[in-house]
Amino acid sequence: MLKAKITVLFVAVFITLWGFFYFWNTRIQEHTLVENLKHQAEGIYHTVLLTRHWISEKNGIYVKDKKNYRLITPSHFVAKLTHYAQKQSVLPYYIKIAVQNPKNPNHTPDSFEKEALKQLENGKKSVWSIEKRDGHLLFRFAAPLKFKSECTNCHSNMREKKTGCISIWFPVDAAFKELRHSKAYMFGYTVLSVGAILLVLLFWIHRLVIKPLNTFIDAISEIEKGNYDIKVDITNNDEWGVFAKHFNIMIQTINSHQKELETKVKEATQKLQKVYEEFFANITHDLKTPITAIKGAADILARKGEGEPYTSIIRKNINRLSLLIDDIIECTKLESGSLELNLEVVDLVDLITEVIFSVKPLADEKRVRIICHTTKDEILLKADPTKLYRTIANILDNALKFSPENGEIEIDVSEANDYVQVEVKDQGPGIPSQYRDLVFNKFFKDKNSKGLGLGLTIAKAVVEAHGGSIEITSDSKGTKVVIKLPCNRHEA
Repeated sequence: MLKAKITVLFVAVFITLWGFFYFWNTRIQEHTLVENLKHQAEGIYHTVLLTRHWISEKNGIYVKDKKNYRLITPSHFVAKLTHYAQKQSVLPYYIKIAVQNPKNPNHTPDSFEKEALKQLENGKKSVWSIEKRDGHLLFRFAAPLKFKSECTNCHSNMREKKTGCISIWFPVDAAFKELRHSKAYMFGYTVLSVGAILLVLLFWIHRLVIKPLNTFIDAISEIEKGNYDIKVDITNNDEWGVFAKHFNIMIQTINSHQKELETKVKEATQKLQKVYEEFFANITHDLKTPITAIKGAADILARKGEGEPYTSIIRKNINRLSLLIDDIIECTKLESGSLELNLEVVDLVDLITEVIFSVKPLADEKRVRIICHTTKDEILLKADPTKLYRTIANILDNALKFSPENGEIEIDVSEANDYVQVEVKDQGPGIPSQYRDLVFNKFFKDKNSKGLGLGLTIAKAVVEAHGGSIEITSDSKGTKVVIKLPCNRHEA
């Protein structure tokens, strides 16, 4: 991006400067050409004027024409000179005497000469113009017709101060053609020169600015990715080299501080984790002791047939409280990374039957039917029976919580070549779309849920610890939980 901007800037600056130089130079060339043409015309004018004055001083000159001599006056001289130049093609010049209200029609001014006479009468020393005639460019020049005193001997009408001019014109096609060629050569030369200079500048800008800058950008990108071992390899003895040296020192310092900080955070985390585990171990131990005592007392009363139905209520809530405490313990183990599996060969059908039997009192209370379909009477796999039991129990318990009265829960257990699958589908209201990606998060629960929100978090961790997967799909007609576990019962 920066390279493109610099390129555009330099191109704009060079085109502006080149355009100014080109047009200034062409104007100078055009001005020089016109000045040369004017000097050329002025030379002719002064030569003609001087010759006229010389002839006038001699009262005319005699020129032999065949066998006779003819008197040539200044006026005749101009006409004869022009006629001779045209006839012999010696000089490409045309000369004419133009005056206002002439008696001789040969001296009648054309449009250029009329305008020239007006300007000369107003004090201008000479008039010039470039005209196009018959496809050719002509340089027109006019200057005052000057008379000496002796000229009035023959031209008595000059005493009336009539103005006149010597008009000169000659073709300039070759001169302007050469000017066009010169412009074309200069255009090509300047374009090539500017292009070469621009390329050289862009090369050095890329080498001295863009390339080092890109090196720093690449280094910063690596730092953003967390790679603090990066080093800018610029050893130039210029500002970039100094900047690279201090940049590398800065990154090394940051890297050192980063590693030191990571070490301290790790140590603090380990200490906090240890305190956390000790706290939950102590609190769960302290909670389990009275719970065990209450449960034992309720069992004794139940065996004696005393205290019903209160003993049943006590036993049910004690079981719930025990499960909550177990969930807290499991969650603590998950966070500390100390979740261990005691693997053994388990009959999945038998395990699910036990889970159904354990939740049957709650299902009967809500009049919810639990239907289990299995493809085989016995499906074996290697798993931790306790943790797998609690996982399926949590899922079935959630299904019962959200099932309507007189509803139905379907459990499908099947076996494929390399995995077993358990599907639990209820007829509840379903999970709102905004919550479906959050149900496995720790402590997540909607406003209608009870408990700590740890059941599905633990279930997901247990299933994945077995190398399996768990998915939830839901709509307004219910929720379906699908567990897949690998068939690894033959592994050692």
